[in-house]
Amino acid sequence: MSTFRIHKVVAALPSPLEANAVYAVRVGDGFDLYVSDSTGSMAFKVNSEGGGGGGGAPAPLVAVKTADTTRINTNVIEPDPDLWISDVPANSLFEYRIMTLNRAAPARDFLYRIDRSGLADASLQYTHFNFSGGMPIAYSFGSTLIIQGASATGSTRLHWWFGTLRTGAESGSFGLSWAQYSAGPENSTILADSYIALRQIA
Repeated sequence: MSTFRIHKVVAALPSPLEANAVYAVRVGDGFDLYVSDSTGSMAFKVNSEGGGGGGGAPAPLVAVKTADTTRINTNVIEPDPDLWISDVPANSLFEYRIMTLNRAAPARDFLYRIDRSGLADASLQYTHFNFSGGMPIAYSFGSTLIIQGASATGSTRLHWWFGTLRTGAESGSFGLSWAQYSAGPENSTILADSYIALRQIA
C-alpha cells in the first residue's frame, strides 16, 4: 500500500508534485483538496469530474455583490469593495470577465475603471460590451469609460468586460472602480449579483 502525505494549505499546487500526496490549496476563506497520482505527474481535485495535468488548474477567483451599492454627489472614482479580488498571484496569465448591472437617472452616467493594487508590472487587455451591442476597443489599466446610466429613471443596464491579465513578479489585487460621471444627488447604483471572475490559464 502506498504511503500518502498531506501538505498544509498552500497558495497553489507546486511543480513538480510529490507522488501519492494530498494538497490543500487555499481558495478564498477555505481550500480545495487535490490528490496526486503515483508518479507525481498530475493531481486530481477531490470530487471533481475531471483531473488536471501538469499540477492541475487552480480554482477561479470570484467576487459577487450580495447587496446594491449606491453613490451620490461624487465623481471621484473609488474601488467597489465587492468587485475586488485580493491575492492575485504573480507570474501568471488570467482570463477574466466582469459583469455589472447599473441603475441611475439619465443625467448621472457612470465612470468605470479597471484598477489594481500592487501588480505594478502587470499588463491588461479588455473589451467592453453593453446591453445593446459591442464596443470592440482594447483598453488597459488607467482607461476610464463613460457609460450611460439609463435611458429612463429606474431602468437597469447590463455591461460586460472580457480580457486577459498577465501578472509579473509582483502579486496584488484587481477589480473595478467607479463613480458618477457628473456628481449629483440622484442615486447611481451597482446592483447585487454583479460579479468579477478570474480564471488562471497559464
